[in-house]
Amino acid sequence: MLQSIDDHLGGHPRPFSRFPGTVALGSTGSRLWADYLFLEPGFRGRFGYIHTADIRRLLTFRFRRIDGEPLRWRETGHRWYPSHIELEYRAPEASIRERKFISEDDTAVTLLSVRARADLTVCAEAGREPWVGGKIHGEPVFLEALCSDPTLVGSGRKLPEGATASITAAAALAADSGKAAEKARRWLDRPDPLYEHIREYDGWFRLCPDFRCSDPFLSRMWYYRWFLLRYNMADPGSGFLRRPCFFDGRHGIVPDGAQAGEESTVYGFSAFSTCNANHSLAELKWYGDDSLFREALDNFFDSQAIDVSDEYYSASGRKVVYSPPGMFVSTIRADSLAGTFHPHFIQQLVKEFHQVWPDDPWLKRALPHLREDVDGWLAHLCGPDLLPVCETHGNTAMEYQPSFFYFNGYPEMPEGYRSSLRYETPLKRTDLAAFLHANLSAVGRLCMQAGQRESAGRYLQKASRLSEAIMKTLYSPERRFFYDVHHATDEK
Repeated sequence: MLQSIDDHLGGHPRPFSRFPGTVALGSTGSRLWADYLFLEPGFRGRFGYIHTADIRRLLTFRFRRIDGEPLRWRETGHRWYPSHIELEYRAPEASIRERKFISEDDTAVTLLSVRARADLTVCAEAGREPWVGGKIHGEPVFLEALCSDPTLVGSGRKLPEGATASITAAAALAADSGKAAEKARRWLDRPDPLYEHIREYDGWFRLCPDFRCSDPFLSRMWYYRWFLLRYNMADPGSGFLRRPCFFDGRHGIVPDGAQAGEESTVYGFSAFSTCNANHSLAELKWYGDDSLFREALDNFFDSQAIDVSDEYYSASGRKVVYSPPGMFVSTIRADSLAGTFHPHFIQQLVKEFHQVWPDDPWLKRALPHLREDVDGWLAHLCGPDLLPVCETHGNTAMEYQPSFFYFNGYPEMPEGYRSSLRYETPLKRTDLAAFLHANLSAVGRLCMQAGQRESAGRYLQKASRLSEAIMKTLYSPERRFFYDVHHATDEK
């Protein structure tokens, strides 16, 4: 990468967030991130730690006039960068320039430049919510906040009219208070914390492939894809996610009409799933550090033997078994596993990765896991024709696919509907069949490279049979189109 990621994407206002009066922060830590920040000095908003959490305050500042009245700030401008954000605030009594970020080691750092137009008092306060010193998702967590001027914490510091002040503050989270304080102190001791952070943050992107194009929009899109990968990179080091991974997203679903500071998350996307792995692993095979791909994949291997199966009878009377032991767990959070099936083509991505980063010893270790997963597809999703059956729209990760409702005449569904098999018909779907064919072919070729010729022949033969079934059952030569079909009658 010839330029820094900030040069490629930053320097522009980025006002959009889910809530008015808030802003997004691009930098994230291994465990800590901001869902959103209020437009005010410090770190107040909503934060996640390890997984979606309800942390509202890490570090705040109180600016008061001599008579005790708080200053009423107006945000007058901001510039967003992937690594940090710069904001300016103004009140009749003072003006502030703030630059802030969250570092990879889970420290929230802010640098304030204050100019007083009247006599003021400035105080800094660390978050003292119930979670501090307790546990989040089963892990102990402590918060320690330090300021370059220790007098700010407590009674505060007086700024006379016309005075200026430069303030650096850091709030760090860790498993014990001593480690949290040590991290915060390290950032305060750096001569230029923002420069050091930008250098470290940009170092990750130096291993991304360079891309040059005459169209500036395509160039920005290329680097924005890599920014999203870094934004969602996490290392929870907890529970079922002991290794680095890439979250589906940093935000969650909130109820309609919720207001910032009052909302509660219904569902959080801070999880590593087979659905997301289709995309993150596809990008990672080109990244300059091959260990990230291997470690992310190991999260699936680590939980593969755990029974999170979900058995039920569908409306059509079919017994459905999702995610039995042996298949990759579809959604992995630090504190829980979800067996709801989402299709993937991970075996195909491993084949492509091995072509870029050949490593035969690693391949021999990975192959049993890849074979066991694809064998689970064949055993639990497929009939004699090898075409996999998908029971419900939710399993596709593309909710409300119309084909599921075709055979029931596209019925009107109740408000708030998410999933009920009585409105749907199980389908042999083209996308699942294509994924399975790619995975069977990939495992066959990987077995061949590993010298397992007999196994290779079996998987490649099944891939050939599946290819024939796809063309015979799902394809219409007249319309030159692939269709989803009824699970029992093969009706298109």
